[in-house]
Amino acid sequence: MTPRLTERHAHLIEMVMFDSANVAGYRLSAANSLDAAFAGATAMFVVPHNGTFRSPSVVARRLGTTQYDNRGLTRVFYDPEDYWAPATTLPHDVDGSYVRLEEQKPDGSFRPPGPILVVPPPSFFTNTRPNLIVAGTAPNVAASATLVPPPGAMHFVLPRFCDSVTVINTGGHDLYIGFNPGMPEFAVPSGTKSGQLLPDAAVSDVFVRGSGGTTTFSIFFALVNAEMA
Repeated sequence: MTPRLTERHAHLIEMVMFDSANVAGYRLSAANSLDAAFAGATAMFVVPHNGTFRSPSVVARRLGTTQYDNRGLTRVFYDPEDYWAPATTLPHDVDGSYVRLEEQKPDGSFRPPGPILVVPPPSFFTNTRPNLIVAGTAPNVAASATLVPPPGAMHFVLPRFCDSVTVINTGGHDLYIGFNPGMPEFAVPSGTKSGQLLPDAAVSDVFVRGSGGTTTFSIFFALVNAEMA
């Protein structure tokens, strides 16, 4: 499961989770880079199923006192500065955040973390077509028999749908990228530094992997910010 980003302002990240069966709560973790989140994000807090969580500074500012019906939803309001600590990969509020969620089972244990949600810095959503840059290192994972993204590929989720994608493979191996777990990947050859443009590509989920070795990449997404339209 991936949380859904509903608001992003200075010192405030608001998310919702659509509740699942046999879930007692949700643990949210974060990192200050895509690679750090993929390697293992740092835990911040646990929120009970169908509950509402507000971090200390959010409570102090009297934010997050929503009047919405929470039936079937778990809500989170937090300030990244409440969790930043030196010698960790937790982000400052001015930075982008890379958030992962783990479902807590009724016995108290946690399921494996879900995809990485990319949370932009504050003031990112100030126009109708903000450009999001995501960069990292695609893991070396063998192809699946059906050519769909294989287990072990890096999976990240955009905060909004995009309508244009430019992929740059800056590493030494071919990059494979997919936009759906049930559809085939396509290759971006090593050294494609001028970028492979995908116009009118309405996607939100992204799967990446290297072939024959890890490979670095940068991807430019033109997001559709409907709230500003």
